[in-house]
Amino acid sequence: METFRSSLVIAIVFASLACARASEAPTPATAPPDRAPKAAVQQAVDHVSPRPDSVGAQPKAFEWTAVPDAEGYALLLVNEIDIEIWEVTVQANSVAVPKELVLDSGTYYWAVAAFRCGRQVAYSGRAAFVVLK
Repeated sequence: METFRSSLVIAIVFASLACARASEAPTPATAPPDRAPKAAVQQAVDHVSPRPDSVGAQPKAFEWTAVPDAEGYALLLVNEIDIEIWEVTVQANSVAVPKELVLDSGTYYWAVAAFRCGRQVAYSGRAAFVVLK
């Protein structure tokens, strides 16, 4: 779990730097000075594949719903005793499972966080799936 957080922090730092540079651009004179920015609303990410509570062969890829304007996603895969199996940060809303990652029969959990400008803007929660060999 700590590695997932570390990878997510690194990705968020890079995204923050990009957003900080973008925010240094001058704002148009037509913007009303008395309007405060709206609070960010946490969005949900839905698991697409593997489906929650699915049973079958090892998935070849993970896919989730896209979050508008997300700059990237961090995926975490853990086994049934919460040991990290794989984590990855990507820009798309899907990722292929590397050939060298071979899952034994058992229950696994996966979650995805979306981030923008250094902040988590959406989270999937954990979904389980079972691999049978």
